Amino acid sequence: MSGADKDDSGDAMHDASTTTEGGSASQTTRMAYDEILRAAANAVPRVVVVDGAHLGSLYEVHTMPVTIGRDPGNSMVLDEIGVSRRHAVIQRVGEQVILRDLGSKNGTFVNDERVVERVLHDGDILHLGATTLKFLASDNVEHNYYEYLRDISVQDPLTRIPNRRYLDEYMVREIARTRRYGRALTLLMIDVDHFKRVNDTHGHVCGDAVLRDLAQVISNRLRQSEFLARYGGEEFAILLPEPAGEAAFGLAERTRREVEALGIPHAASAASPVVTVSIGWASRIPRQGTDPDALIAAADEALYRAKKERNAVAGSAEKETAGEDTAGDEER
Repeated sequence: MSGADKDDSGDAMHDASTTTEGGSASQTTRMAYDEILRAAANAVPRVVVVDGAHLGSLYEVHTMPVTIGRDPGNSMVLDEIGVSRRHAVIQRVGEQVILRDLGSKNGTFVNDERVVERVLHDGDILHLGATTLKFLASDNVEHNYYEYLRDISVQDPLTRIPNRRYLDEYMVREIARTRRYGRALTLLMIDVDHFKRVNDTHGHVCGDAVLRDLAQVISNRLRQSEFLARYGGEEFAILLPEPAGEAAFGLAERTRREVEALGIPHAASAASPVVTVSIGWASRIPRQGTDPDALIAAADEALYRAKKERNAVAGSAEKETAGEDTAGDEER
């Protein structure tokens, strides 16, 4: 996992269990309960989603207001039934954490009581539409426990990198951030060429090893701001701010070459005697109403073009000219 996502999600992934040498399942040693529940000395207040589509999401509460709602511009985006575009705000004021409703249609509830403004206390249960949240004061012993649950919910167990669920959440935040500053956002979609033939020829254990190796190699070469996730099956995704045009093409091409240079044998491939990837990339400048699906669709279309050739790169970057948006294509 890149360092870009260490802000509010407890991204230091932990091993849930280890097995002693020669031991059976009953001898498996698990993370000590008191270690999971041990609260860090510098913990800050948080709210955690305990019911709803964003189950397990953690949000820290600092002096800057944490806005909540369906709009992607909010600090906490809850795209759920009953949640207004700008529903509520939580802010730390001195030693207190204050929740304030922003005139939402369906109201904000604390411990089943509708409120306009309320000082939150440790363990308070918040209801916003179909979402239920729990407030954790800075000294709550459950901080590490919820971090642990968050970690295992957003990590792909095979490759140990973020999964599709966390990619979706991360994209929403990055779209809001880049839109605010008028910057481009780039998505690379990476597909392993003829991967099914690896499984068919060498078995799924070998296929799993290939995916782990690729994830590690790609991850090790990313910068702090570049985010890698397993999109599903043999597909990976890289999300990064700013680079467009030649810069995005350069990253995609370097990634393609580095995978090929690994030299993992793949005699069954029609593209190369070694494992290779095809990469589609798209750079767009998010605007009002832009959602992750639009960027994914553009990168997917480019990936489709790259896969026609295999071991190739294709993409497009949005350009602004005379008030119009155009897309320029670049292919290897």
